[in-house]
Amino acid sequence: MGSSDKLPSVPNGIVLFNYPVSPFGRRAEHRSRLCCYQEQPFILPRPDLEKLGLKYCRIPIFAIGRDIYLDTRLILRKLEEKFPDGRLGNDKLEDRFVEKLLENAGRGSSRVLGVRENMFEFFETTMLADGRKWALKTEKPSLADIEAIWPLDWLVSLERSMPPHFVPEERFPKVYAWIARVRATLDEAKSSAPKTGGVDSGDPLGIGAGTQIEIYPADWGSEHRDSGQLVALVLDEVTVAARSRDGAELRIHAPRTGFRITEIGRRAAGSSN
Repeated sequence: MGSSDKLPSVPNGIVLFNYPVSPFGRRAEHRSRLCCYQEQPFILPRPDLEKLGLKYCRIPIFAIGRDIYLDTRLILRKLEEKFPDGRLGNDKLEDRFVEKLLENAGRGSSRVLGVRENMFEFFETTMLADGRKWALKTEKPSLADIEAIWPLDWLVSLERSMPPHFVPEERFPKVYAWIARVRATLDEAKSSAPKTGGVDSGDPLGIGAGTQIEIYPADWGSEHRDSGQLVALVLDEVTVAARSRDGAELRIHAPRTGFRITEIGRRAAGSSN
């Protein structure tokens, strides 16, 4: 869609900021097909995001109205919470366990093609070997399908960049059929209004509502820090109120895992998990 003078205006207020070759963007895009797709440059600067006043520079970024969500793990979780009619997660304990395993299966390995080949082999010869349509033998795709399939689908999308013999459909017919089924049924997202929680008074960080804080990735992205007033702090999420460049109030949401929270004027509170 490219950059323009104004941010996109869509009926449900949902926008995914992404670029086509982002593997983690593919992960979020699969779960949110009814959103407005706002394509971003592969490298900085990204004028659309600068208009939001964001310092965070990783893709994808997800917006629902004035609420901005960082990190695909949080994006997927919020889609499950806010759009229950299109819920993909399972209630069975054993199925939720599998979903959690698959959630982390692709992290840290998107740069290793050999690992991806092993993943194709794994799903072809184990989970899909009995002819099931979906990962957990459900009637429709579940979060287990989304979490497992995004790195495979991303790799398939890079077909022109890979040798044709690397992960051929003839060798992995069940995996390719699975990818096709997921692609064909990822247009069922529903919309609802976002809600914001409060600040947990028992949180070990001891930071109260209204405190000016910074949030930023705990690894190499730590120089890109977003600041604002703390409005929500719970076990797995932090939310700050900030301002866009035109003065509009935004709510920036980040997961606790993998992010640091710093009270402005004091030393870093450390990585909170």
